[in-house]
Amino acid sequence: MSESTAALFAEFTPPSYETWVEATVQSLKGRPLAKLNRQTAEGIEIRPFYTAADSPTDPAQPGQPPYRRGTQAEGYQYQPWLVAQPIAAATPQQFNQALLTDLKRGQTAVYLQPGQPPINTTDDLAAALDGVVFAAAPILLASGPAILPWLSEVLARTNQPLSDLQGGLRHDPLADLVQQGSADLDNAYQQAAHWLRWAVANAPNFRTLAVDTAVYHNGGANAVQELAFALATGVYYVRRLQQQGLDLGEIASQLRFVFAIGGDFFMEIAKLRAARQLWAQVVEAFGGDAAAQKMVIHAETAAANKSRLDPYVNLLRTTTEAFAAAVGGVDSLLTQPFNQPFAAEADAFARRIARNQQIILQEEASLTQLTDPAGGAYYAEWLTDQLAQAAWTLFQEIEAQGGMVAALQAGLPQQWVAATAVARATNLAKRKAVLVGVNQYANVGEPVAVNSKRSSVSGEQSPIANLQIAPIQPIRLAEPFEALRDWSEAYGGRNGRRPQIFLANMGPLRQHKARADFTRGFFEVGGFEILDSGGFEGVATAVAAALATNAPAVVICSTDDTYPALVPPLVQGIKAQKPDAVVLLAGYPQDQVEAHKAAGIDAFIYLGADCLALNQWLQTTLS
Repeated sequence: MSESTAALFAEFTPPSYETWVEATVQSLKGRPLAKLNRQTAEGIEIRPFYTAADSPTDPAQPGQPPYRRGTQAEGYQYQPWLVAQPIAAATPQQFNQALLTDLKRGQTAVYLQPGQPPINTTDDLAAALDGVVFAAAPILLASGPAILPWLSEVLARTNQPLSDLQGGLRHDPLADLVQQGSADLDNAYQQAAHWLRWAVANAPNFRTLAVDTAVYHNGGANAVQELAFALATGVYYVRRLQQQGLDLGEIASQLRFVFAIGGDFFMEIAKLRAARQLWAQVVEAFGGDAAAQKMVIHAETAAANKSRLDPYVNLLRTTTEAFAAAVGGVDSLLTQPFNQPFAAEADAFARRIARNQQIILQEEASLTQLTDPAGGAYYAEWLTDQLAQAAWTLFQEIEAQGGMVAALQAGLPQQWVAATAVARATNLAKRKAVLVGVNQYANVGEPVAVNSKRSSVSGEQSPIANLQIAPIQPIRLAEPFEALRDWSEAYGGRNGRRPQIFLANMGPLRQHKARADFTRGFFEVGGFEILDSGGFEGVATAVAAALATNAPAVVICSTDDTYPALVPPLVQGIKAQKPDAVVLLAGYPQDQVEAHKAAGIDAFIYLGADCLALNQWLQTTLS
């Protein structure tokens, strides 16, 4: 700090915690500070601000156990995270052409998905990877070990030693079990042990086993559940592979953890930092040294929060998620293209944008020049501790059940994830949580993207299903809202225009504007065309205007004080000439509700109402 800067700071007295509280309460007009608290999906109560008293006293530095602050002392300064983007292609040759182009434009790892392109022989794999220098471009294969003999042959053909092979498999037998509902785990563990030994002896920089929690995240799980499942799965693999004669150091050197990164920015940063810390504690408990305690993390932007609606907003979501992943300290990152929820294949434009999101974070935002940028931030450190403690408690509960497989057989993780998914969906339906362009700020004039995506199952189907469980199905939280918009598009195709709602705004602007604006946003979520109007001074004028539009639904917008006099004649006037009209009221004055129902009001819209259910009901009523 320069002398002038120091002198400037010396002129100001740092405000105390009590001063901040007092100022905040004043801004709340006397309401308690706790009014600003919120509850996360993990059950953690978030306060409006934090102080040094909330920050842990852990002195560990970056590159030191328990690796909360990263596994490298220099952060990304010498080794940025790998940009590992997927490429969908119909043939190995098309994949290769796109891959070589992308590697020249900033991609730094090869990411090969099952079936894209189809790899059925060694020649197919050789064609897909033709021209790739394995020492420079790590290979991430989202498949099982059956592909490894072909990969070995490809290296031999190109005179590249196996020791040059970097990257690894995204192969997690338990994740396959959770996704598919059945697996031959005994066979999977035997194969895992065989190829783990092979990699240790021949390709020590290639990891053959993954702990993949994306299946849980994209099924609706929260961060505490993801962390607990990651720990329990990792512990299960250590124990099973030790039974195969492998030592802890060998096992730890071959594990790669995979996390999906969602939209809660600080939660995702804390999740990754807590994951490294918790895994280091687990490996230490097994007797592992500092090297074995390091966690290698591959991350990908989540699928559960993406939408076909207002699809370019997905770009903003994935940017935030990629930012969180980088700040959290991932080793490799996959940013899904913005059209991933609906496109059969990402075109060159979508791939380029997704790739450049990461490159901008590295080159323009200069995140590679920082070491643990979240370190020391009071809130980030506090949240990391909260997640770690809650995840450890849940992990112990899983261990008490006999481990991850026993818990899955009992259906416990499935129940926990399903409950969280329902809570997420409920919050979106009632707009307590927001997906921009989906359940709020709908862009109703846009054409809704058609879903041409092919359904697929990642991983390899086990040859014998000797263990069966209830699978966890992936979800996309936007889907029920997409169905609303699909309905309104179809309605418009049949009738020449989208379904209309007339706003009967009563009185001057200040009397009706707030509720009229709320109503517009509420029903634009369903794709309705809102017919607004200036404020009507009299009931007869409002009735005549509503009937003249022939809109099938009318929403009365005014104040609670004026409703008792306005509602009965308005509803009577509309329904007397149009009995099938649906009339709704903006607001929910509890002491008037029964009287308004008796007068003919069909439904109420208000803050906290189920936006999804009411839009569905209105669409069904108008069908």
